[in-house]
Amino acid sequence: MNADQNSHPHMESSDTPAKINYWLLAAVIVFPALLRWLGQPWNLTPVGGIALFTGVYFSRSRWAIAVPLSAMLLSDITWGLMRGDVMTYTFHSVIPFVYGSYVLYVLLGQRVRANWEHSESEPQPAWKRAAGRGFPLCIATLGGSLLFYLITNFGMWMMYTTYPHTLAGLIQCYVAGLPFLRPTVIGDAFYTTLFFGAFAVVQLILTQPTANMLSKEN
Repeated sequence: MNADQNSHPHMESSDTPAKINYWLLAAVIVFPALLRWLGQPWNLTPVGGIALFTGVYFSRSRWAIAVPLSAMLLSDITWGLMRGDVMTYTFHSVIPFVYGSYVLYVLLGQRVRANWEHSESEPQPAWKRAAGRGFPLCIATLGGSLLFYLITNFGMWMMYTTYPHTLAGLIQCYVAGLPFLRPTVIGDAFYTTLFFGAFAVVQLILTQPTANMLSKEN
């Protein structure tokens, strides 16, 4: 492995030029903050999809985790600036639970990649390969949404005095958080589809033989 490979995050596909990775990093980190600034609906965030994507395609765990967390931090800072109180809206008590949830998304993405590699160890029809990729990704997406709901609401119950620190209070907190579960699931499903679909198209374009491209020009 050369020095250039050690100096930047890279994706599993060797056909993807390194410079594409830098543009991808910049885009995905800024994207959630841009959506916040544009008035994104509550919990309809792309960070879960980003975390699943980096978990699957980024071969280095530190980058797979750093990218979605950096995106979330920039988004939170943007939200704090918009509300006029960065400390309250960015560095709140539930941050470890929110950010920890997104680390779990990355780990789910890495499990999806392992599943893909295992299932594709032998040749198989294209339709079966597509189905074999889609099903575990769907499970991971839904699993990430549910984990985020469970962990962040537990954090709300634990870190604040809004609900009694009893089992009944915890259940009350989870019930109150149910309206936010639906947009979380929708956001994760939409942005996961968007990121993975867009990357598949980019891979298809970048892997076209140069000879074919030149022949079209001639």
